[in-house]
Amino acid sequence: MNIEFIFENPHHNWSVLHVFKKYYEWFISKHNDVNVSYKNSSDYYDGNPSGIYSPHNLVITNLETKKCIVVSYWDRPIEMTWKN
Repeated sequence: MNIEFIFENPHHNWSVLHVFKKYYEWFISKHNDVNVSYKNSSDYYDGNPSGIYSPHNLVITNLETKKCIVVSYWDRPIEMTWKN
């Protein structure tokens, strides 16, 4: 299985980013049979505070099935459904 994590590496002191990083590290330590990759969402951030690649979100994708889950700390998640 190939799993990809996308979240912003905590370069500033936002506790939610540290929680995302801790979960990522835990996942790697507990799932030795899974190929795990990481992308820093700040490389894709378009300035939209509720966009899929904002620092408020963690995206976990199964690259084989293209199914994903978004873990959000954003307080207006309906905005993630907006086209732009």
